[in-house]
Formats: sequence, structure tokens, C-alpha cells
Amino acid sequence: ALLGLTSLALWPWNREVRDAFRGLQTWMGGGVVEKDRCPMPNGVVEERAGHVDSLDVLLAEEHCPFVAAFFSSSSPLSQTPELALTEQRLATSFPTIRYVRVETEYMTIRSFLQWDISFLPTYVLFWPGAGPSPGGPGSKGWHRWMGKGANPYDYSEVSSWISEVTGLQPENGSSLSAATATLLPRGSQK
Repeated sequence: ALLGLTSLALWPWNREVRDAFRGLQTWMGGGVVEKDRCPMPNGVVEERAGHVDSLDVLLAEEHCPFVAAFFSSSSPLSQTPELALTEQRLATSFPTIRYVRVETEYMTIRSFLQWDISFLPTYVLFWPGAGPSPGGPGSKGWHRWMGKGANPYDYSEVSSWISEVTGLQPENGSSLSAATATLLPRGSQK
């Protein structure tokens, strides 16, 4: 390890350290370090247990759009197959945006505060600030579901909110892929 710099690479959530390390890599190698590419979700629903480490990675996101859906799996409404279908339809309708389901039972108070969550269920959408944004200049950054009488379990209301923030129109999600058809409701035994 060159001056112990490999340990710096393990801290991607610290922007200054990561940028300094990339700058050093570029200087030593004379080349350009390519930015991390966004994973192409293609309608896959990711699951996060709500543990601090798995959520901290999302908080450090800089250039990949995602929607994090915070639901309590102990709630009877969250355990319905209808919500599982809504989540799958949202992931399929916006294939360039990662859809992450977060189980809030395992979240710490620190995590609730970091994500600025004051009620459940809720959504947090991150739309990156780099490059032109279809939703306009005001759409860049963090957006929280405010509800305002809207139903967080309803596909059309949540997809309308995502469209309003991002400027993207939902794609046809009527044909769910076989790989994602096995998505279980929240709280189900896997």
C-alpha cells in the first residue's frame, strides 16, 4: 500500500478524501480517472434492510438517480401484494431510476434524522445535479414525498410525483419481467 492510501479508497462516502485520492491516482498514472457509472436497474427493486451502512451508501450518492421507499413492514398495508405490485410497476416504469425499498424496522434514530423522515410511509428521490435535467433546474437534488393527501400506496399518484420532479414520463410497465415477478410483499419470509 502506497503510504497507506488504499485505506482511503475504502471511504467513498467522504467526498474530499475520494476526490483527493482520485487526483493522486490521475497524477501518478498520468491518465484520467473515469467516474463511476450508474447501475442500470432496468426495473429491478433493490432491498435495503435499513441498516446504517446500507443507507449511508445512498446518502453519499452524487450522480445516480434513485427513489428510496420507506415503509414499515409491520404495517398491514405494507404487507399487501398490491403494494409489491405498485413498487414493481414504479421500478419498471422508470428504468433509469433505481428503486430501493427500505425496511424501517431496522433503522436507527440517526438514520431517520439523516434522511429527514418525519412520517411513514414516505419516499425520497435523488435527482443528480450534473448535466441538463428534464425536470428543469429546480428538480436537481433531494426531493421528499410530501403526501398532501396523495396515497403513497397508489401507483398513479407516486408515478405522477416522480414525473413532476424529474420530467421523465413513465414507460409502459404492463409487462413485468420474469426475473422480477417473484417480488414478495414487505414482511414476507424469503
